[in-house]
Amino acid sequence: DVTDDTTTQATKAPDAPLRDRASKQLTLSPMASVTLPDNAGTLNAVPADGMIETIGDYFLPKIADNQESWQHYSRPFNAKNPKAKIAIIVTGLGMIHETSLRATRLNPNISLSFSPYAPNLQAWVAATRAQGHEFLLDLPVETSNYPFKDPGPKALLTSITPEENIPHLYQVLSSSMGYVGLVVPGDDIFFSASQDFIEPIMKELSNRGLMLVFSKKQTRHLMIELIDTTMIVHEQADFDVPYGSLTEWLEARFRAAESVAIRNGRVVIIIQASPAAIESLAKWTVTLQKRGFT
Repeated sequence: DVTDDTTTQATKAPDAPLRDRASKQLTLSPMASVTLPDNAGTLNAVPADGMIETIGDYFLPKIADNQESWQHYSRPFNAKNPKAKIAIIVTGLGMIHETSLRATRLNPNISLSFSPYAPNLQAWVAATRAQGHEFLLDLPVETSNYPFKDPGPKALLTSITPEENIPHLYQVLSSSMGYVGLVVPGDDIFFSASQDFIEPIMKELSNRGLMLVFSKKQTRHLMIELIDTTMIVHEQADFDVPYGSLTEWLEARFRAAESVAIRNGRVVIIIQASPAAIESLAKWTVTLQKRGFT
């Protein structure tokens, strides 16, 4: 159970077995799809041997023996299953206790993403992984309504230098262990900035074996170029469902997502956590396997 007691940050990676490296080219997001075959494996131990690097006060993921976090910590799934695939990430977790607790009880094949500002983050992570969910971290960045919407002291900003953003990123990365990547909010404008701001962040994430997840509406020419040059593992969400969406609208988005999955063979959805979203998601995902999705 997640309690209100403050947990301390882990300081050293204990020994744990490593898994053979898979191809860095994705056929589907390593995020879990909605259902998995019965013989799917379980989550690897956190942290894995050699996959943590200490820089000053920061504990950062690293690639070890060609093992990358997006592979090693992901929930296994069957990419060869011919059924239409639906991948789901619920973001904004850890800040509201009841909503976050209900999210951990969703189908374990749904990926959960936590705020790096979440109180008791390590307890949330332990509860999440105990239920079989892989997890990511929300990446705080400058958004379209900044500074009225404050992304907090760890945020990536265009009002500071690119060099000053790296310690901010390190604070985010050090907030937990065992995550597969970072999720960019849908109203981000940081990744619309110049190459001087974006490239160091993408290089850092790529060199640390992390995935970057963002909405397709955020895809811009410069970002596409940098994805190629930095070779970062990435995923583009087809749907970005904002906080506060009404149940009727959520259900319409889910129907639209099914249509995209049927047409394209797959769909990726980012959903910002809210009580209505969690409830609607729970009801929807129960029906997917019976209706031919995976």
